[in-house]
Amino acid sequence: MANSYATAADAYLRYLPSLEEAQAMSLRALDQARQASGDQVAAQAALALAQAAVTALGADPAADQAAKDRASDEDAAAQSRASDAQQALDQAKALLGQATALRDQAGRTAAQTLRGLAKDAPQRSLWEKIVEAFQAFIDFLRSTVVQWITAILDALSVIASFIFPPLGQAIGLLSGAIDLAAAAVSGDPAAIGLAAGGLVLGLVPGGRLVSRIVKVAGSVGNKLPGTVSEGIRNSIKGLGGSPGGARSAGKAPTPGAGIDTTVTTLGLGKTIKGVFTSIGNKIEDLRFARDLRISNERRANDPRLVAGMDQKGRLRTFSIDDVQSVPLKDSNGKQIGVIFPSRPTDVANFTDWGAQQANLAAGKNLGGSMDVEGLKIIRQLPGKDPTLAGNEFLAAPWSRLKSDPMFIFAHGSPDSAAVTLSNGKVVSVPGASMAKILNDDPNFRALAEANPRAAIAMISCNFANTAGDAGQQFADVMRDLGNKRPIFAANNTVHATQGQDLDGLFTRPGETIATLAVESTNDTNDGKGEFRRITPTPRGRA
Repeated sequence: MANSYATAADAYLRYLPSLEEAQAMSLRALDQARQASGDQVAAQAALALAQAAVTALGADPAADQAAKDRASDEDAAAQSRASDAQQALDQAKALLGQATALRDQAGRTAAQTLRGLAKDAPQRSLWEKIVEAFQAFIDFLRSTVVQWITAILDALSVIASFIFPPLGQAIGLLSGAIDLAAAAVSGDPAAIGLAAGGLVLGLVPGGRLVSRIVKVAGSVGNKLPGTVSEGIRNSIKGLGGSPGGARSAGKAPTPGAGIDTTVTTLGLGKTIKGVFTSIGNKIEDLRFARDLRISNERRANDPRLVAGMDQKGRLRTFSIDDVQSVPLKDSNGKQIGVIFPSRPTDVANFTDWGAQQANLAAGKNLGGSMDVEGLKIIRQLPGKDPTLAGNEFLAAPWSRLKSDPMFIFAHGSPDSAAVTLSNGKVVSVPGASMAKILNDDPNFRALAEANPRAAIAMISCNFANTAGDAGQQFADVMRDLGNKRPIFAANNTVHATQGQDLDGLFTRPGETIATLAVESTNDTNDGKGEFRRITPTPRGRA
């Protein structure tokens, strides 16, 4: 029998890593599918525009050949992007199929092992089943019928004590004796002790009710909520928020509906935990406790180490030197920020965003019918739709500063920001760790030295949201590291968008422009999407 238990536990332990791997594969497939879907819509929109341009130039006898050639080239490029997007979508579907197959195969293997153990398990005899049924009947009498009988007798003893005290004492002793006999059958020393005390209290008017209250309080005390994992995880509050890969908005508007033909959301996704047995949960608790203890010991001996949560919810300790970053440059090749990628398309999308000639958030090459030349503007969305419909155009909080801000791109949440390590793993780190990573990053150091008066604009979803403290931690630690620059971050989901300004609202009609847009919600504190300045907590204040 002991070997059977060990084999069953081993089956669960073998199933757990396969389930985790299948979960990670499914998350990657979902992430790739959403990005590919968004890219496909954007490519189709660009293709429609390119084909319309080819048709218009073909029907215009005054159009020169160079313009027709450019239009044809753009049409071919758009067709190529659409084909690439479809191929990426097919690959994501294939990856999801592999994850499903892996999960099912692992489940079948574990189930086969457990079914074999069930067949080999000794079968109970008829006599054992009769004894078990009789024991269940006795337990029912002791736990339910006896409790109801003694409760009624206790109430009668109180009433009788006021009419004829000896009768009340007799009923109380009878109730106590029944309770003591039931406790003796159970063999529980604590229950026997409580029952014996209740028998003595039967001599006191109302004493049996006091005994019952004590018993109820004792049973409730054994059912306090909470688990091992809750206690351990609370000891590193703010370590990771909701770990997971970044997510794309996944849908671009149709041509003519606005300027957003490419939309990238800078938020963290959700980790799908899956279904684990109680054995699996206990293994996770023990594993996390072990990882936390080792991480604390390592970080105490090396100040360049920080900790974060990976996409599986595992604690990872790593050096800040292992974090990947890419310089963000404008259309002239000048560095204007730093990208901390956490998904495959980040570098391409954000690099393209920075390279646009016109940029609403940076106030570059603006004009158009809204007459915003010289301003730096953030789009406040009325909800989640990243199109121009219903937008409020707010002056960016860095508009009045003499220098342009340094744009720091990292997918985030109210409690954390995501970074990618040199081994390719994505981890979510608290704001304090993100400050250490940024301050030591060589791309940021080069940018900061070239722009000594520039502010820091964290382009990261919900980084300044009051539901968490990522932004406040970041500002406090940056101050402690010697930073005196103003720090700005968004209180809601941020969209980095780029597309053609079809109606010439901000620049010449048809010119591509980059913007930053912040969603709005119904939240009392953070409903209206905006970028806020985060000031460090005064020293000495908790």
